[in-house]
Amino acid sequence: NIADQDIAANAALLQVVGAIKITKKTDKPTVEKKVKENTKYTSDGGYGEGYNDVADYNMGDSVPFKLIGSVPSMEYYDKYYYEFSDTMSKGLTLDQNSIKVYTATNKAGTDKAEVTGWTKDVTPNPDGTTSFQIKFSDLKSTLNGITAKYILVEYSAVLNQEAVVGRPGNPNEVKLIYSN
Repeated sequence: NIADQDIAANAALLQVVGAIKITKKTDKPTVEKKVKENTKYTSDGGYGEGYNDVADYNMGDSVPFKLIGSVPSMEYYDKYYYEFSDTMSKGLTLDQNSIKVYTATNKAGTDKAEVTGWTKDVTPNPDGTTSFQIKFSDLKSTLNGITAKYILVEYSAVLNQEAVVGRPGNPNEVKLIYSN
């Protein structure tokens, strides 16, 4: 049953007159978000040294983040829209000048190469949070000739006076919007 599977698919109206086999023609990209620990976590779990799910910082510290988006198969697309959408808590102030975008063959970015062809939108929200988007209007043409498994977005945010001390901390969330 295709409805029970986590796959990329197009909605279509079909008249089935016999047994058919439907094969997916593309895969679905994924996204992860990691934060770099300043002192306590120095090992590399595959995301780069110090990057993991949580970190401890003091007010006024600059906190490094990394968004990791997988590059899907785009062979059946003429153009491929790809967007990271990140919403930061009130306790984090985005350093817009720190945003860098790379291609890489691994999540740690050991062979990362800076890439162009993207745009940035930053929006302060009414609830005091900040959202920003990194958009590729056509990832397929941007990556033409580049062999990459991942798109990495690296940026910093300063822990400000609105920061929550202790649990639940200062969560921020990312989602990936893409052609389907």
